[in-house]
Amino acid sequence: MAVWENAYELRGRGSTFDRARLMFSRILEPAAPTIRSQQRRDAVAEEFRSEVKHLLRAAVEEIEEEQEDLAKLLDAPR
Repeated sequence: MAVWENAYELRGRGSTFDRARLMFSRILEPAAPTIRSQQRRDAVAEEFRSEVKHLLRAAVEEIEEEQEDLAKLLDAPR
């Protein structure tokens, strides 16, 4: 909380840039560090793409199952 308060208290010429620098270095960078090496960035990107692909496949399969169940219900004798 102190970091946010310090950023808020900055005043005067150039304070916007000082605030941005402070927020990046003390809040954003520790929470979501920048990936510095290209090889690591590529690995993280590939892992992300793989996870998205997995989630999409799972969602499609779930929808297909729901559609099949609905079709069975609609086709069932009443």
